[in-house]
Amino acid sequence: MIEKIKEIKSTVEHFLKNYQLARNSDKFLIMKIWEKQGLILSPEQQDIFMSKNLACAESIRRTRQKLQEGGKYPANDKIWLERHKKEDDMRQQIQSVKPKPEKAQESMFDNTPQKITKPNLKGV
Repeated sequence: MIEKIKEIKSTVEHFLKNYQLARNSDKFLIMKIWEKQGLILSPEQQDIFMSKNLACAESIRRTRQKLQEGGKYPANDKIWLERHKKEDDMRQQIQSVKPKPEKAQESMFDNTPQKITKPNLKGV
């Protein structure tokens, strides 16, 4: 699972590096990644996907998760077990790669608040 996350991170970084629009639009970034993974949309479908009328995939997933956490519309037992196993596996893997406090190193799992600074765009 960690390998898949590393692959996704690499792919996201590629698109952020090479497409300014990917830096500004999560929908565009999602569309490019899914396209790389084999979901090819026609130009008309791309326009619909990019429209402001469609909900973001993450918003749909989070809303489903919140409803189910509240006891509404539960998944069947098999799916529930699979989701919780994935969650447990992910927690264990995150713990295994968590940086040591004495070492300052970059981690995609580090939840330490970071100061966000606007990039210098002069000459871009």
